[in-house]
Amino acid sequence: MVFFDITSDDAEIGYWVVPVHRGRRIACRALMLACELARSVGLKRLRARTVTDNPISERVLCKAGFERSGDVRPEVVPSGKTEMSVIYLLELEE
Repeated sequence: MVFFDITSDDAEIGYWVVPVHRGRRIACRALMLACELARSVGLKRLRARTVTDNPISERVLCKAGFERSGDVRPEVVPSGKTEMSVIYLLELEE
């Protein structure tokens, strides 16, 4: 888990699970804990990105309460490749 592009109101969150531990719901549980941490420090919103050909990541985001926002667009991803990605948002205020 990593928080970045942090402002007084929001941040972007990223996550990755080493392949040998995938499929154990680790990402979903860690993401939900990270959301609670973000809420506890006063953030009002979290952003996340994933590529369109990663349905598992999209499912993790949706299970954690994130909603898809905006159109699919080309974007340079951490590997340096350009991929079609989509933004997800989670409002933390209750």
